Amino acid sequence: MFQKNDEDEALIVERGVYKPVEVYTGPEDGLYVKAKGGFVRIKKDGSTSSINVRLTLLHREGPLFTDQFGRLTAIGGGKRKPVMITSDESGALKLEGPKND
Repeated sequence: MFQKNDEDEALIVERGVYKPVEVYTGPEDGLYVKAKGGFVRIKKDGSTSSINVRLTLLHREGPLFTDQFGRLTAIGGGKRKPVMITSDESGALKLEGPKND
């Protein structure tokens, strides 16, 4: 079901409170963080499957992809495209993929 990615780390903001969280691989090879007593799925823009949780930092050791809906995945293939973690001048999280996104 959900497998912890020991080498990955994330920082989320939940209702204005910053929290370090664990990163997991879950259904459909998606990347999830542990929050709100369960798991929320991470999207390419830093949003998550919960409107009250936002990803601000992600350290990932393995490859990173995005599916056709903008959700992050751990495994490529099909319509999934590789993305790279970067940050802008303010330190905000940015995930960059091919220019034809």
